Amino acid sequence: MITKYMDNDTNHRTICGVDMVELAEKYGTPLYVMFEELIEGNYKQYQTALNDVYKNHLICYAVKANTTFAIPKLLGELGAGADVASEYELQFTLDAGIPPAKIRANGNCKSKQYLVECIKNGILINVDPEEELDILNETARELGMTAKINLRLAGFPLKHITSPAITTSSEWSKFGIPVQRELR
Repeated sequence: MITKYMDNDTNHRTICGVDMVELAEKYGTPLYVMFEELIEGNYKQYQTALNDVYKNHLICYAVKANTTFAIPKLLGELGAGADVASEYELQFTLDAGIPPAKIRANGNCKSKQYLVECIKNGILINVDPEEELDILNETARELGMTAKINLRLAGFPLKHITSPAITTSSEWSKFGIPVQRELR
């Protein structure tokens, strides 16, 4: 837990007792500083809260948030999965040791090569937009494999649940397949 932000003697910002100015002087800027104990503690808090409510859940780290290799490696060792949005993020996550069964492929602009790698590795693909179904079907057929998919649905009445500024599955959304739409 962070208990003190400033050192009164030096007037430097400190986090977990580490002087940020000293680190910047030593390593230069920009400098990303991660505290393993904070990341692990936060993960365990989420895990505990979810365990109280759900039997079967998976916490996935959104790799696009920060591609510092140590983060998915640490979270994978704790049992987390990963949310990836490109071939780079997929390979990065596999290299960090997260098993394919715990990786989710997201994004509404997936390249064919990205989909090929996902299918070959048995990654669960969140389909978005609907046209991706045709591409996945064709690609899986060419590979002689089956694609594992989820459908990202949109059109849920969420106006009282979340802020309109961040809603991504409302009646109109550029993300997902409209829930009212009948698939062929």
